[in-house]
Amino acid sequence: MNKKILYAVGSIIPLLIGGYFLFQNLSGNSDAMLKYVEDTNVFTDKFNALIDQEATVADEELLDFTENTLIPGLEALLIETKAYGNDIKEEKLKEIHDIDNESLQKYIEAEKAWLAGNDEQSNALYAESDELAMQYEEELNALATKWAVDIEWE
Repeated sequence: MNKKILYAVGSIIPLLIGGYFLFQNLSGNSDAMLKYVEDTNVFTDKFNALIDQEATVADEELLDFTENTLIPGLEALLIETKAYGNDIKEEKLKEIHDIDNESLQKYIEAEKAWLAGNDEQSNALYAESDELAMQYEEELNALATKWAVDIEWE
């Protein structure tokens, strides 16, 4: 009798797991996550392009670059990401997206504080931005896994 119970349990667990992943696909959660990751990759590329450009700027031009290129570019990016977030229908995904927006907002504030010569404040804001970015990645990974999607970070 124990063998029959073990066999039944052993047969049901794979069915439940398979059913869960099938449900995620049928409910559209997997598709929503895949679309989100693909769409938001554009924002990541824009952010990285600005940061890469900053790395090539000579020290004597850094203040001008930060004020006239980096901050306006980051602010335009934040407007784009917030607008994108308004169209997210899955509430949990929207909440996670908002964490990323908050991280970018803190980064912009850090740049402005640095520009104003407030090093202590800018360092604290950079750290807060980094913490939010890590939280975003962790929560997005967790939700992606729940929705049967594996994200590969570059």
